[in-house]
Amino acid sequence: MEYQPITLGYALGELAPFLSEETMQIHYNKYYLAYLNLLNSVLKRNKFDFSYTPQELFDRISEFPIKDRDEIIYGAGGVLNHELYFTSMTPVVDMEIKEPLKSEIDKRFGNRQVLERQIKDRAMLLTGSGYTMLVVNNYGQLQVLNMSNQDSPYEMGFFPILAIDAWEHAYYLDYKADRAGYVEQFLRHVDYDQVNRNYIQAMDQITKLNETSEM
Repeated sequence: MEYQPITLGYALGELAPFLSEETMQIHYNKYYLAYLNLLNSVLKRNKFDFSYTPQELFDRISEFPIKDRDEIIYGAGGVLNHELYFTSMTPVVDMEIKEPLKSEIDKRFGNRQVLERQIKDRAMLLTGSGYTMLVVNNYGQLQVLNMSNQDSPYEMGFFPILAIDAWEHAYYLDYKADRAGYVEQFLRHVDYDQVNRNYIQAMDQITKLNETSEM
């Protein structure tokens, strides 16, 4: 038993011209699967029974030998960050935002345009490699933040619901050094139905955590 790769809800060429099929093939088959293979390898080396989800590894990392913890965290971050990124996108352009996410965005940011401008601004401030994410923090509030390399918001107790991969391999073939152009097109292809589902799931998890802490 081991963790399996996700199946995308679109063909690798369906995001073109936003992202070319070549870019998506390289990103999915070379980079994402490499992190998945790394994570599976180190876990099998520790005779792990895969009874936890990749997300749960962050809370249970103390159960693994110290010498392997960094590699597990790095691998889990690489897997989860890529999976969130891939599922944050859709061939559909300018998808409508549904409830309850829409009301929370309006409450927290004012409107969709302000949120997306903040996402773009944050992505342009990211130095080196990493991700710009929309997360639900441990107060149940939406927050835009940058994560370096393969660091994960799960390490902070946050729940990521949308991710832009800002590593150059995510866009360089199609946009060269034009990260701004890439981010602008990404924001037109956000799968807000999936982000809304992620938001609902995150809020459910926060509610359960709060109920457990009160017992």
